[in-house]
Order: sequence, then C-alpha cells, then structure tokens
Amino acid sequence: MPNEYYYDWLEVAKEECEHFLRLEEILNRVGFEYGDFPVHAGLFEASKKTQNLTSRMAVIPRYMEANGLDANIALSSKARSSDSVYRDDLLYALEIILEDEIDHVRKGDRWFKFSCLKEGRENLDYFDIVKSIYPNSFKQTREINVEARIRAGFSKDEIDIMTRLSN
Repeated sequence: MPNEYYYDWLEVAKEECEHFLRLEEILNRVGFEYGDFPVHAGLFEASKKTQNLTSRMAVIPRYMEANGLDANIALSSKARSSDSVYRDDLLYALEIILEDEIDHVRKGDRWFKFSCLKEGRENLDYFDIVKSIYPNSFKQTREINVEARIRAGFSKDEIDIMTRLSN
C-alpha cells in the first residue's frame, strides 16, 4: 500500500483514542464503563468479518463510521434537550467526533475506491459487500446525515440508493 494509507490510519487511530478517552470519561461520570453496551463490540466483530481491504473499507469506515454520522444527529438532539450536568461536555464531544468521523469516513472512502479500482470493481458494489456481511444493513431507523456523508465522499447516487433501501 502507498505510504499515505498508513499515514491516514495512524491519524485515525490517534483520533479514535482521543474519542475513546473523552467518551470514557463521560461514561464513568454517569456510572458506566466501556463495554457496558453491546455496541462497544461492533468494531471488533466487523474486523473479524472483513478479511480484505475492499470489504474492510466498505464495512468499517463507509458503513459503521458513516452510520455514526447519522447517529450524531439524534444523539446531539437528545443531549440538547437534556438537563444533565454532563450535557455541555457531551455536546462538545459529539461536535469534535462528528468532524473527525467525517474525515475518517473520507479516508475510508478514498481507500475503498482505491481498492475497487485495483480489483476492477464498481464503487456501487459497496451495497452488495455490506449486505453480504450485514444483511439488514440499510434498513435506516434514523435520519441520514446527507451533508456529512457528502463531505465524507458519498455520492448523491449512493445516498439516493440508501434512501430507497431504507423505505
């Protein structure tokens, strides 16, 4: 892989560590720990299910992290309506995470497209790849963060397909 690939993922790893520490602190203050929720095992499970670059880039940054862009809308809205003493800390963390995650998804998008090109695949194979690993993957239960996904490299066609699949 080109050196840029490694630079990209080292930067992502650094930022993910920062996200973890920021959110772990908030979780601890409200009486929880990392691992208390099933979602905490998702990345590890996805890593086991994706054994090549194309599927890994499709599933982890372009599916899982992009779903986080969508979830950020609902989480931020819920936090804003809260009267918790942790509200401002959580909103600040969500703002930082959203901007970083857009960049993470963008990096995943770049390397997904790189891998598709090398394999002679179409970028829209993304949907088949993700659905082969997570069959109910595009049944959206929340709003798609169109602006964030476009900034992260998703095409209008992909967003239209996601919208159709979720209905």
